Amino acid sequence: MENTIMTVNPAKNSLIELLRFVMAWSVLIFHGFMPVKTTILDMGVTCVSVDFFLMLGGFLFASSYAHMAEEKTGRGIWLFLSRRLRRLGLPFLISLLFAIYNAITLRHIGWLFGYLWFIPVEIIGQIILFLLARFVKNKHILIPILLSVAILGYFYFYALPPDYVPYAQGGYNIYFSNLWSILGYPLRGIGGVFIGYCLTLLPQFKKILVRYIIALSSFAIVLAVSFSPIFPFKEPLLLLLFATAIYSLFQIKFSSPVFNFLGATAFGLYIFQTLGSTLRANGLASPEIVLLIIVAVSILSAPVAFDEMFFKRNII
Repeated sequence: MENTIMTVNPAKNSLIELLRFVMAWSVLIFHGFMPVKTTILDMGVTCVSVDFFLMLGGFLFASSYAHMAEEKTGRGIWLFLSRRLRRLGLPFLISLLFAIYNAITLRHIGWLFGYLWFIPVEIIGQIILFLLARFVKNKHILIPILLSVAILGYFYFYALPPDYVPYAQGGYNIYFSNLWSILGYPLRGIGGVFIGYCLTLLPQFKKILVRYIIALSSFAIVLAVSFSPIFPFKEPLLLLLFATAIYSLFQIKFSSPVFNFLGATAFGLYIFQTLGSTLRANGLASPEIVLLIIVAVSILSAPVAFDEMFFKRNII
């Protein structure tokens, strides 16, 4: 069997976890949750940092699919959905309630999901992946199909400009009021998931030294470009760098409890923006307090990583 990344079942890499944390902060900045204006980690109107999470979701789906490959199609999809929803857990349910409240009160319109839009889109993309992987066995046919859909989705997303208003403290408020937002976000999201999965079908680098050089180089360049306030063609460049970093970093071993802890808080930093949006829209807290609350509940929603870092224990 060809030694692809998918066949070796890659373990968690702490550098990926650090990138998750950095990209989560980028989304916070993009959505205007910083108390002061900043250009650091401002990815622009389209906030390309979300694509890192989408690609990562497609990449990690390969491991889930491997456990369901022998199941019947209907049962396999049901098992995937049940496991995915359990992993989202109570924090997602709480943030979803705030998102629904924001939509009902017209505080933040974005279907009923608001800032959480990427989660249902990611799940839809993974279900489509499950069906394609089930019925298109030849990866030389599957990869072109997935990449074609991804390229078309991204071209559509970036070709049509959004409706947005800048926040005074930085970041952008995007309006879901036209065809661009209704179709663009799902197409972009599914495309990111497809790209991530394609990476798992590629062969590994044979030489360990090459793995480390490319992995660490791509990691450093992603950080450098992300933190640069001015960089030409930043969005397409970051998409390419995200794919390279995810593909290469999972081929090396690096573990850090601190980085793992930061990565574990990334999910909370993203989803609890719905709570922050509720507080901000109703004038219930200052920008500093809103950000502090988002950070606090994000840490509280990652107890396992907290325990591993500070008490050096692994909780099963």
